Amino acid sequence: MNNYREEATQNIEIDEDGIGLFCSIQSEMNKDRFYTVRCEEHAHEVVVTSCTCKGFYYYKRCKHVSMVQAFWTNIYKPVEIKVVEAPKEAPVKKQRKPRNGLVRKVRNGGLIRVEQKQTAKIIDFPVQPAKITDVSTMGNFGTKAFSILR
Repeated sequence: MNNYREEATQNIEIDEDGIGLFCSIQSEMNKDRFYTVRCEEHAHEVVVTSCTCKGFYYYKRCKHVSMVQAFWTNIYKPVEIKVVEAPKEAPVKKQRKPRNGLVRKVRNGGLIRVEQKQTAKIIDFPVQPAKITDVSTMGNFGTKAFSILR
């Protein structure tokens, strides 16, 4: 039996016709007889569906189907997919809003004073008076120099 498996799997003929993919495998008793094992081709595997031998006709399983399926499984080895889990973040602790500088204490129900954090500094710059320049004294504008502004 073991010699038959080795010889049969080495001599599998793979072909395709109008119906689909099939494999021809040699009979164990009669070396001149070949059985047709039908297969369905999927994206990552090939699944054996039927055989033309009497065993498959009566029992819906046979050694030819198992040998051809083992042959395809050896070719299409399952791919290991490693699932990388995202790092778990610590749950965000809900912050309590201060009310008029006070926060309710949970355990005994009393109120405690909360320091207010200063987010921005206010910088005071000394105010300098602006320099005012009289343009009328800076040249000869004639008599109609500022008539547009009046």
